[in-house]
Amino acid sequence: MKVIEYKPIIKILFTITVIHLYSISLFGIDIQPIGVRNDALGKTGAAVGSDIASIYYNPANLLLSRYSHLYFQYTDMTYDLYNQFVFGYLHLFSKKSALGLNLNVKRYSSLQEYDDYGEYKKNFSKQDNIFNMATSFKFQEQFYYGLKLKIANNSFYNYSTTYFYLDLGILYTPVWLDNFNMGLSLQNLQSGENIQDKDPFNIKTGVSYEINLNKHTFLISADYNHNSLIYPLFGAGLEYSISIFRMGLGYNEKDGLCSGLGFKYDAYRVDFGYTYNEIFRKYSAGFTFYFQPPKIQAEKDEDWTSKKVFIEKYNDYFFEGLDCYYKDNFQKAIKIWHRALSINSGNEKIKSWIEKAEKLEKEKLEREE
Repeated sequence: MKVIEYKPIIKILFTITVIHLYSISLFGIDIQPIGVRNDALGKTGAAVGSDIASIYYNPANLLLSRYSHLYFQYTDMTYDLYNQFVFGYLHLFSKKSALGLNLNVKRYSSLQEYDDYGEYKKNFSKQDNIFNMATSFKFQEQFYYGLKLKIANNSFYNYSTTYFYLDLGILYTPVWLDNFNMGLSLQNLQSGENIQDKDPFNIKTGVSYEINLNKHTFLISADYNHNSLIYPLFGAGLEYSISIFRMGLGYNEKDGLCSGLGFKYDAYRVDFGYTYNEIFRKYSAGFTFYFQPPKIQAEKDEDWTSKKVFIEKYNDYFFEGLDCYYKDNFQKAIKIWHRALSINSGNEKIKSWIEKAEKLEKEKLEREE
C-alpha cells in the first residue's frame, strides 16, 4: 500500500486558510505580471519556474531555473491602452541560492482632461515604474523559500507616489510524485494608512505537473488568486515542448484566452505571446540570453547527471524484478528489488511489490510441503 506524506500538505493548507481569513479585511489583485511564457499558460506561475518571471508569480521558484540569464520583454495593448517594457536578471549563486532583479515600466496612453462643462482642457499621462529584488533559498530537500522587495512608483497627472511591498513565497516538491509542484505566494504585504491607494494584498496558490514522454514534454499548470473585493480569479494552461520548440495555450478569468510560441537556439530563446478577449488584444515578445558561471554549471551538471544515472539504475532494478515476479521466481525478484531499495529506501512502490512477492513465495513453499 502506498503511503503518502500528508503532514507537509496539511501545513500548507493550514497556512492558506489562516491567510485567507486575514485577507478578508484587504482586497484586490496585483496587476503587473511579467513573463511571455507565463502569459501563454493563462498567467499561471505560482508553481512554475524556469526564468526571471518567477519574481512576479512566486520568488521561491527562481531556483527552478537551470541557468543564470538576462531577460527583455515588450508588450503592446491594442487601442493604445498601454505598452510595457521589462528587464530582468537572474543570478544563480549555487543550487541552493539565487538572486533576481527586475525593472518593469508600464506606460499608459495619453488621457484627456475635461472641465465641468465637458470642454477639453489638455492631455495627461500615467506611468507605473516597478523595481523588484528577490532571493530564493533551498533549506530542505522538498522546500524552496523566496522573499521579494518591491518598490513601486505611480505617476498620474501631476501626482507621484512611491510604495514599498514585500512578497513571501514557498514551493513544495513532494517525494511521492515526481515533477509535481505546489506553490504559495503572499503578494504585496504592506502596512500603514490609505491602503486602498496601493497595490492591494493578494494570495496566489498554484500547482503544476510535468509529463515526460520520450522527447515530448507536457506541462499542466493552474493558479488561484484570492481577493475579497473582486471575485476570485482562476487561470490554467497547457504547454507542449520538444527540442528547441514550445507552445502554450491557457485561459485566465480576467484576460481571457492566452497563447504563445517559443524557440530556443544555443544560449538564446525568443517567445511570442497573444491574449484575446472581447475588449482588447495583447501582443508580447520576450528575449532571453542564458549564461552560467563555470563553477555553478559544473555543480549543476554533476547533480543532474547523478540524478539521471540514479533514476536509470533504479528503473533497471524495478523492471528486472518485475520480470522475475511474473515468471514466479519470487526469491530473485525480492533480491533485485532490495537493490532498488538501497538506491531509494523510502520508495513505497517497491516495498509493496516486495510484500506481494514474499506472500506468494510463502504460499508457494506451503504448497510444496
